Amino acid sequence: MPSALSLYVEVPQGDEVGSTAMDTLTLSLRKETRVKDILMGLASGLEIPQEELRISTFGGLPLEDEGLPKAETGGAGWARIQIRGCGGKGGFGSQLRAQGGRMATRKTTNFSSCRDLSGRRLKVVAMTRQLDSVRTSLRKQERDRRDRLQKKVERAIRAAEAASKAKEKFADTAFLQQGEEVVEEIQQVVKDQVERSMKRQEKKDKGKGKALGFGAMWGDEDEESVGTDEDEDE
Repeated sequence: MPSALSLYVEVPQGDEVGSTAMDTLTLSLRKETRVKDILMGLASGLEIPQEELRISTFGGLPLEDEGLPKAETGGAGWARIQIRGCGGKGGFGSQLRAQGGRMATRKTTNFSSCRDLSGRRLKVVAMTRQLDSVRTSLRKQERDRRDRLQKKVERAIRAAEAASKAKEKFADTAFLQQGEEVVEEIQQVVKDQVERSMKRQEKKDKGKGKALGFGAMWGDEDEESVGTDEDEDE
């Protein structure tokens, strides 16, 4: 009777959880070998902690000591090694089924794929209308831009014309000559008035400087007063 048995073990390539690449190992076991011993040997060879390994049958059931092929039969068994991962919420399949049922009973409101009486799809008609609206908006923006530019240029031209007119020389010679004559007359009048004032002041100073007799003084004053009155009358 054979004292050994063969066990084909599929182990993942690498230490990543969920790895689909598998390697097949052929293990020669004694009849006294336990599942715990197999896990310890695989953990040492794969350099993965033993508590993170799970050994199961090829169908996915946990492999126990009594599940190993018996040495007396001389057969070979299959086993699979999996790396344990964090557990999930579960129930994802039921959620998908429930969502599918809701989607099946939901009434559609999207008729864009339908066709009108002319055979055009509604989404194509809507897109054409949207493009027409965009083109109209772009034309309006371009027209407004040209209008603003035209007004700006016109304002600049008017400002330049006003500046040019301000720089032009006044060419009315008759008006200029008349203005010069008026200025000369004013200057002459002012000059005459200043001279008269100076003469009156000089006469007053002379009258105050005479100190010979009352008659002469009064006579001089009368003459001065008469002369002053005549000057004022002039």
